[in-house]
Parts: sequence; C-alpha cells; structure tokens
Amino acid sequence: MPTKSTVKKPAMAAPPATKLYKPGQPKRVPPIPAAKQAGLIRKGWIFLWLMLAASLILEHFAHPHVPFEGYGFFGIYALFGLIACVAIVLFSKLLGLILMRPADYYQNVAKERSDV
Repeated sequence: MPTKSTVKKPAMAAPPATKLYKPGQPKRVPPIPAAKQAGLIRKGWIFLWLMLAASLILEHFAHPHVPFEGYGFFGIYALFGLIACVAIVLFSKLLGLILMRPADYYQNVAKERSDV
C-alpha cells in the first residue's frame, strides 16, 4: 500500500484565460460601475474641499511676504488659484472652438483624394 508521501494528487487545471480583446486590436477596459464611479466622484470632491480647508488654515499661520498691497488679505492665493483655473478652462474652450474640425472632415478629405 502506498504511503501518503508517494501518492500524487492530480494537478489542478488553470482556469481558461479570458481575453477581452483580439490580437491586433486595442484593449478594451471594462467600464466602472455607476455606483463605484459615483463614490469616486464624491471622494474626489471631499479631497478637494479638504485641500482647500488645509490651504486656508495653513495660510493663517504663515507670515506672508506680499509683493503688492492687494495681496495682503486672507485667502488671496486660493482665490487666485480659482480665477486661474477658470481662465484656463475658458481659454481651452475658446481654443477648441478655433481648432475644431467638422465631424466629417476626414471623410471629405478621403473623398477629395479619391476624386483626383
């Protein structure tokens, strides 16, 4: 009778690899469920509000070396950051309107090249 040490257990088969993509095609990333996405958005907002609060609290303890008279009031750097952020977004929207091409631009270019 064989002993326990000589008895070999059958090897467990590895689960089949599931492919989300075919070779030569771009990989598809599975979408994030809506409940998880909402939780991530909420955590992002909480993080931003905490950073704003930390910035304002730390500004209270720092001695500002203001280059101009208008920079002396409390919260100027947070306000300046907000204004700069809004300006960047508005500028990028304007730049998008200037640089954007029509939706069928590349189809028209292909059609023009085939007509030549």
